[in-house]
Amino acid sequence: MPRNTALLQATSAAEQRVAFANAALGAAGHEIRDEYLNDLAVRQASGAISGDEARQLSIEYFRKR
Repeated sequence: MPRNTALLQATSAAEQRVAFANAALGAAGHEIRDEYLNDLAVRQASGAISGDEARQLSIEYFRKR
């Protein structure tokens, strides 16, 4: 499989995971509107960072605000 195809499939899978999470949040009446937090979700869903890393980065982000 060409590298670009694998990257597109990984991106698509990550986008599907984030879309599912956003739908679940929406069903509960919530949404994430912060671009940085949405980016963290995509990075975690794509495997670029772990869940622990995403949580730590989120905590640091809110402490700086």
